[in-house]
Amino acid sequence: MSLNRALLLSLVVGAAGWATIWFSTDARAGWDSLVYHKYAFEYAGLAPDEQDALSWDLFTRYGPRALVLYVTEALDGHEWSFDLRPEQERWGLQYRMRPAYPTLVAAAYPVLGTRAPLAISAFAVALFVATTFVGLLMLAGPRAAVIATGLGVFNVLFTQWLVALMTDGLAIGLWAVTLTSGALWIARGRPVWLAALSLAVLALCFTRPIGVLAPAVFGLSAIVAALARADEWRRFLAAAVVAAVPALAFTAFLAVAGFPGFLDLMQDLPTGHFNAPDIADPLGWLVANDIQQLTTTLPFGLLARPLVLALLAGGIVGLLLAGRWWTVPFLAALPVVLVAYLLQPSLSDVDRVLAPAWVSVHTGLALLVVLGAVRWRARVLEVADRLTRAEDGVPLA
Repeated sequence: MSLNRALLLSLVVGAAGWATIWFSTDARAGWDSLVYHKYAFEYAGLAPDEQDALSWDLFTRYGPRALVLYVTEALDGHEWSFDLRPEQERWGLQYRMRPAYPTLVAAAYPVLGTRAPLAISAFAVALFVATTFVGLLMLAGPRAAVIATGLGVFNVLFTQWLVALMTDGLAIGLWAVTLTSGALWIARGRPVWLAALSLAVLALCFTRPIGVLAPAVFGLSAIVAALARADEWRRFLAAAVVAAVPALAFTAFLAVAGFPGFLDLMQDLPTGHFNAPDIADPLGWLVANDIQQLTTTLPFGLLARPLVLALLAGGIVGLLLAGRWWTVPFLAALPVVLVAYLLQPSLSDVDRVLAPAWVSVHTGLALLVVLGAVRWRARVLEVADRLTRAEDGVPLA
């Protein structure tokens, strides 16, 4: 199959996949959807009252019933509006620091109206499917590409975040582009993949904070390659540098534009979205919370979900058994995604923040299936044949 046909096929599958996921998912919007869509309609030039009304309409139409009722009761008969007190300005700026999704919605609004968020959701799914299918087709062949894409479309533990009317689906798609373009650079060494990596990280930074951590994926991979004395460490290092340039540029932009700094944002959780006075040591609070979660909450939570644990273990095993250096970024991405969660360790958002890890897990599972069912098929059949024959070589049945 040519790459052009593979891309066309993946786009068709992406559109069908979005429709399948969309109509089988109940919670397609959350609290954050209210804020992102308010800003999207602001960017589209609507009046404040229209921004509030349209964002509320999308929330009540696509949000889970329990959450909609909770927010409605909390409003106590008042209309929804994201009017913040001066001390809460940092909360609103956290959303403004992620302008990619609302900007895309605003760009589509003149043509699609209130269906614009659905179009961006469909785009995110198509981006993810195209990246996974075409990327793995080039890296590992059609079997791995089909399996990984199928897991991404039908894994209900993952798909709700892929279609969500928030930044998550777009971020997952861009995370997949980041890892895949980096893997293609390692496997093929063509500079075009470094350019794709740089653009993906830049777009990801303006979508979710995890973009700033993308260089760590390739930096960690470079360390692994250097310890193994493999020549690939040079390519990993080049990828880390190329990824670091847009990440540092984005960080500098935030500082120049007057957005909150790291310690300011660390006040979010301990003060309840800045509803309480700042605490004296937010970094100490974060470290203490992370230690507790790493030693008790997260391990026991994972043990309580044996299916997730089994899929994670299978994905890691598949990536290791593949024996290819291009799989290392997918492995390195797992601890980096965990670090992204530990910077904002809210248990109510754990599945959502860790959702990008499924990109690595699906890839590893696909490789594990291909290795087990295809590469080792002849060996398995040979052993089975021996076990089903008598000593004189005559079949037992």
